[in-house]
Amino acid sequence: MDDRRNYVRKSVSSTVSVFDRKTNEYIGLVADWSEDGLLVTSSVMPIAVGTVYQYMLLAQSPGDTGEGKRGNVDAESVWCERSSPSFYGTGYRLVNISPEARRVLEKCSNR
Repeated sequence: MDDRRNYVRKSVSSTVSVFDRKTNEYIGLVADWSEDGLLVTSSVMPIAVGTVYQYMLLAQSPGDTGEGKRGNVDAESVWCERSSPSFYGTGYRLVNISPEARRVLEKCSNR
């Protein structure tokens, strides 16, 4: 795949779960992120490419007080590939990210 990133990827050190805001369905986990995108690993069926999804991010880390744990993103799927027999990786372009979601990702990023 041609690597056309404009921003450096940041890995996450805590679990950041992804849920569909409309259905509350669990989608997967954020594997890494950048200023304009997300990589989500999932055991859900392949994600349709070219679709904008409305997701809620939920950080789950030991000892977390609950503050700054969730935020909303709208993200367009740009690719989806099987990463193992049981999992898919999906790359998303961020269309809209709430300040809360940005804080969640920053807080959960490896330093």
